[in-house]
Amino acid sequence: MYHICGNSMHLIEKMTESGVDALSLDSPETVVDLKITAQKVSEQIILMRNINPTGTIFSGTTEKVEEEVIGLLERIKPFKNYILRIGYDLPQNTPAENIKAFMSADRNFIMN
Repeated sequence: MYHICGNSMHLIEKMTESGVDALSLDSPETVVDLKITAQKVSEQIILMRNINPTGTIFSGTTEKVEEEVIGLLERIKPFKNYILRIGYDLPQNTPAENIKAFMSADRNFIMN
């Protein structure tokens, strides 16, 4: 698995040519377009996309967290090789309600 922080759009083809099994991509603020990336890679490669750990999940409301998660999942819905994730380091004071909202939005989306 490769994880690249920042805008990795210019590296997608090279990363997939390396024989990687999964790509862990940075949050939307880094201009990584998940839909374009999904169109470029084989369905055999797992894509993981961060929700920014210091963004909405840290400072937003539960409703905004759910909106962000559902928006991302709607955009990537046609692609079955995607795993939702939070960035690798949640701040210590991230509200537990927001983490629960993240998990709940993901589970509810999958179930519907």
